[in-house]
Amino acid sequence: SGVNTDEAPNLVMEWIKLFSPIKWAIEALVTAEFRGMTFEKDRDFWGNLKELPRMGGLAMVRDGDEVLDALGLGNANYNEIMIKLSKLTGTFIIFSWLGLAFGGPKFQQT
Repeated sequence: SGVNTDEAPNLVMEWIKLFSPIKWAIEALVTAEFRGMTFEKDRDFWGNLKELPRMGGLAMVRDGDEVLDALGLGNANYNEIMIKLSKLTGTFIIFSWLGLAFGGPKFQQT
């Protein structure tokens, strides 16, 4: 894919990730959906293998916390993510208002 996973992302990419509302919204959604979820407790190992062709890797997952760990969100907290998303949204609204108030379009009086 052209990405070297051995190197840390550069500073610009870290800032883009930090200020991306899409990133925070997806993390909140995934955390809310999968935290504490269990998938068919009664299936045994052979039942999982039988479902493998139809479901792929999801056939081997036991609960939602495994999914979150695989996505790197094992320690994610929904409330903390929503607070970050709210602060980011408020910041964007303030910057938008400032931009429109001081640099917005100027209309001619006729």
